[in-house]
Amino acid sequence: MRSSTSSRNPWAVVLVTSLAVTAGVLTGAGSAHAGATTAPLAQAGAQDTSVIADFSFDDAATGFAGAGARAEVRGTLTLGDGPDGTRAARLSSGFWLDVTKDDGSPLLAGLDEVTISYDSAPSAAGNTGWSVVAQRSIATNTFRSEHYLGVLDRASSITVERYDNDGTTRDTTGNLVATGTPSGWKHVDIVVSGTTGKLYVDGLLVASNTQGKLLSTILGASGGVLQLGKANWGSAGEYFSGLLDNVSVHSAALTESQIQQAAAQRAYDRLPGSLTIEESPHVLPGPAGVVSWASQMDSISIEADGRTAQVVRPAPGEPAATGILVATITVGEHVLSRQVEVTVVPLPSEEEKTQQALAAVSLPGLHDVRSNLTLPTTGKYDLPLTWRSSNPAVITDDEVDGVAPGVVTRGADDQTVTLTVSIGESVRRFTALVRARVPAPVTTDYLFAHFTGTERSANDEQIYFATSSDGDTWADTRPNGSPVLSSSIGDKGVRDPFLVRSPEGDTFYLIATDLSIFHRGGWGNAQATETGSLGLVVWKSHDLAHWSTPQLADVASPIPGAGMAWAPEAFWDAAQQHYVVYWATKSTPTNGIGDPVNVYYATTRDFVTFSDPVKWIDRNGSIIDTSMIKVGDWYYRASGDGQITIERSKNLYATSTATQAEAYVDDQHWSLVGTLQSIFNNSAYSGAALEGPEFFAYNEDDLDQAAPLWGLMADQYATGRGYLPFRTTNIGDPTTDSWSAASDVSFGSLKKRHGTILPITAEELAAVQAAAVGSTGLLVDATAPTLASVSVASPRAWHTSPPSLTWSASDDSGAEPSIEIRVEGDWAAYAGGPVGGLDQGTNTVQARAVDDAGNRSAPTEVTLELDSVPPATTAAVDETRTVTLTASDTTSGVAGVEYSMDGSAWSPYTAPVAVGEDEATMWFRARDVAGNLESAQTVVVPDASPKSALTSTPVPVVTGAARVGTTLAVATGSWEPAPVTLRYRWSRSGVPIGGATGATYLLRAVDRGHRISVTVTGSKPGYLTVSSVSRPTTPVAAGRLAATRPRIKGRPEVGRTLRVITGSWGPAPVRLSYQWFRAGKRLTGATRTRYVVRRADRGKRITVKVTGRKPGYTTTVLTSKPTEKVS
Repeated sequence: MRSSTSSRNPWAVVLVTSLAVTAGVLTGAGSAHAGATTAPLAQAGAQDTSVIADFSFDDAATGFAGAGARAEVRGTLTLGDGPDGTRAARLSSGFWLDVTKDDGSPLLAGLDEVTISYDSAPSAAGNTGWSVVAQRSIATNTFRSEHYLGVLDRASSITVERYDNDGTTRDTTGNLVATGTPSGWKHVDIVVSGTTGKLYVDGLLVASNTQGKLLSTILGASGGVLQLGKANWGSAGEYFSGLLDNVSVHSAALTESQIQQAAAQRAYDRLPGSLTIEESPHVLPGPAGVVSWASQMDSISIEADGRTAQVVRPAPGEPAATGILVATITVGEHVLSRQVEVTVVPLPSEEEKTQQALAAVSLPGLHDVRSNLTLPTTGKYDLPLTWRSSNPAVITDDEVDGVAPGVVTRGADDQTVTLTVSIGESVRRFTALVRARVPAPVTTDYLFAHFTGTERSANDEQIYFATSSDGDTWADTRPNGSPVLSSSIGDKGVRDPFLVRSPEGDTFYLIATDLSIFHRGGWGNAQATETGSLGLVVWKSHDLAHWSTPQLADVASPIPGAGMAWAPEAFWDAAQQHYVVYWATKSTPTNGIGDPVNVYYATTRDFVTFSDPVKWIDRNGSIIDTSMIKVGDWYYRASGDGQITIERSKNLYATSTATQAEAYVDDQHWSLVGTLQSIFNNSAYSGAALEGPEFFAYNEDDLDQAAPLWGLMADQYATGRGYLPFRTTNIGDPTTDSWSAASDVSFGSLKKRHGTILPITAEELAAVQAAAVGSTGLLVDATAPTLASVSVASPRAWHTSPPSLTWSASDDSGAEPSIEIRVEGDWAAYAGGPVGGLDQGTNTVQARAVDDAGNRSAPTEVTLELDSVPPATTAAVDETRTVTLTASDTTSGVAGVEYSMDGSAWSPYTAPVAVGEDEATMWFRARDVAGNLESAQTVVVPDASPKSALTSTPVPVVTGAARVGTTLAVATGSWEPAPVTLRYRWSRSGVPIGGATGATYLLRAVDRGHRISVTVTGSKPGYLTVSSVSRPTTPVAAGRLAATRPRIKGRPEVGRTLRVITGSWGPAPVRLSYQWFRAGKRLTGATRTRYVVRRADRGKRITVKVTGRKPGYTTTVLTSKPTEKVS
């Protein structure tokens, strides 16, 4: 339970109605108070007893309660991020709240003065808008007999309805309406005082009247009910969809000054303490009209709107510019000032641009490659990208006959291919696991995906399956109300589904219109062609029975003025090795003639990355549906353009701009075959009655005398009767010699609305029926696979080379999951073989299973001990001609040392060895615990007779920076008499380093903090061997990671997924972690590579910080460029 004096409620203490000059507080518009950092608006005083309800939604574990009231959860509790970094209620048709006093009695009983306040971020789609409703009872409302005070809070408007109607007329004189409200988070205050009503948004009065009905009369003697998120309209109710936070209710009518004072305080509190600017222009935070900015920096100027900063960034390599911006918050007579520290990031160097461009390259789905990949050839900053495949026969790395690289040829077995992308000398590598090919499917049956109903329930506009063995008699797998797939993203509804099978045969994509007319309040309120979704909902499956979670694929946003993306289909172009996806979009700026709803296409290989859209069909009338099929060399398409118009062409990509389908020009143009009305000479088949045409081909086992047969269905939208079927033996024949109405087709009990028919195999039919018939759950595979075990293929304490892993994994779908592993840095597909990226010593390798739907198991860790570096042994000869051997190994340790005198058998070394008077050569070597055997070293003990010694001047000098990751070298000086043979031995704090016997040495993490020296030994026949030791370096410092700035990929729109392109980090491997921010504030729990944009983000910019860590290196933190404002 939250105290009624919670600091999140500015009304919990006495409100000061006039603003005194204090530190951080200003009086007078336009004045500035230098050094202002705090703004204590609410002074300590007596408790405000008018607060009768106060909910922050941060106390879910104990129940929502505050100030003597409680909010009881109805449906399934769902929370999101609030505007102040805490939790908010994510309301929807599946979650709303009933509010009462603590004792369960009506909260508003007997009140005629009340102030209801809250923060809201309504959804742009699927939102009827009822944020707050106080009504006489829970009974369903009757038109013209309403008794309620209700708030319709939508993305760009607020309406306060205040009814006490008598059944004859609907008296709207007490209502309040405000349009043009800001997107994203806003604060709303509704003040009722007798018959007077006032509506404030972000502290500003936007509507008022004095003709409302008394609240006590509206609610009646019982005191009525108070609901957050629901109004009792219709049998199922109507709902607010979005985020609600910081709800408070006062049993008093707050003054305008009090409202404004609290608004100023909120704006002040929600400004960030610091800003990092990496772009110009840069829009500064804070509500427009409330917060304005001034600059104290030479490199930043503020435009006349007070919010847009023009920024001059430092040149590459120069330090970041820092300084102060001053924010002035003005709400009515209340003015505050706050200084914000600003860092302006330098422009990237050419190398940074290169690394950023490499880091921005994204290749999704490499853990399970079954079809072609999109290998981009131009990267960020328009830098050219060059690809190299380790096996071009499996994945091509260059354009072949006009076909883009990335074409996949699957073999008899799974294969691992390394793809390397380069810009100049800089490279980045990806690992792809290419699946074994499968036999070509032999189709004998059919699957029908469709939606149903009349938009009267949320389940009408979802995905239903029907099956058939002959294409004529259909059986529904589920009854109405029990879809097989359902969308909870975007508009929270889908229409016009289309199924396509990959050319390889074992991948299916289901794409659909992201639209719910039900959630938009019916066709009259939908504005679906102006404010509709610009994305398509996409599911993926490998067996039709287990589907991925739905994703939104943005296809239409590059179209200027786009208002929707409807009725998508996809066609595989074997010549270009990609899918052509086409859909309808309303766009006045790009319209050529007539109605602005036209058909566009884009290409894709994975339904993730799409080309820019191209306008394909522009007609005089609206054209919202097109279906296409290929027969021989001809492409046929049927379009709903005022008729059901059938055309053909041998050029799939030919564009058409004409008032109606054109007559034949040549094979490369689309030309008219006919319309259903003209073919049948029947006006009942015109576009006034039919839409949503859909072609399909009958299977060979359903043909009479092997004659080809195609079906064409059209949705009888005008009469609401579902699909009307036709058949043809020749699509190109405009007569009934080939065409007939298929009156014998039985579609089953469910009304079939715009969908698709896909030929399937008998095995696929059985899988669909087993999964869908007799069950009620969605066919979405949201269950992670199980990784039962991971182990080393050849277990031992220490490995002298990277070992392989074995594993046991399973999935509910029955398909074998893929495996990904990570040592440090990114996860990579793993198909067996030596584990790459291991360091010397102890390594923790993470492994996880990935199923066909993309679900991943929790990581399992395996510890690997690697020591591939042999020990190092030195020999010292004293004046008594005694040889002392010293061995060291910093990883697994020394197991033993052995020596040989003048080529004799090897003997264990246990004590110093005395040598006689004659010259002798001792061979020696050490073995470590892991089993590495040192290459044999020698020391020559000269005969006892006097010899001249070699001379070395000056002492050897180590060159290079003493920093992890740097390669040290040695300046040996001059050795006389020449020629002299030189040997090297590098030491760490005086201890020889195993294997470090070359002229250079690469500093590693283990060297950090130590001083490095090198011993140079010169030898020459007839001369005494001489060793000279360099001065040690300074203590080895931490290395510096080479990193490029991360980049956010994805459109900053609510419901979409943003992904961080981490950039290039080296030397590999580097362990990366992530933190997402909204307008500079940390987003709790947002610590993965992907982030789903929330309603709370609307109007804000999103950034992500990537932190790189590597043993021996300084931790590096880089922040991405902010996105555009979330819409």
